[in-house]
Amino acid sequence: MNVRCFRVEKLIRDKIPALLESKGISVHTKVLEDQEFISRLKDKLVEEAKEVLEASNSNEICEELADVMELVQTLSKACGLSIEQIEQRRLEKRETKGGFEHQIYNSSVEIQENNPSITIYLNKPQQYPEIESYTY
Repeated sequence: MNVRCFRVEKLIRDKIPALLESKGISVHTKVLEDQEFISRLKDKLVEEAKEVLEASNSNEICEELADVMELVQTLSKACGLSIEQIEQRRLEKRETKGGFEHQIYNSSVEIQENNPSITIYLNKPQQYPEIESYTY
């Protein structure tokens, strides 16, 4: 019988190797150093956030958000942050900038060239591409 090998190249949960091996799957792993671990946690957070986007019902959304929360907790710990610190920052931002309850969507901004805040947009052209004036 031929054996086939597949590249995975991602951070996995701690019990996954044993679960796969119990199914007859050989798993090749390594333990990451701290900085690479943090980098891979960030990659995994993006992966899980994309899975939230793909979720089509509340059960799937719940499942994917649970993964996101696990990653937030692990990443915060790896960076020397407590959940309480993050919650405090969340509350501070909510106080100064608000939450998302009002469902406000920003389609574009118009800004004078001499406004110092224009650098926010000019420094991130991929995130904020310049367009012709927006019409509603």
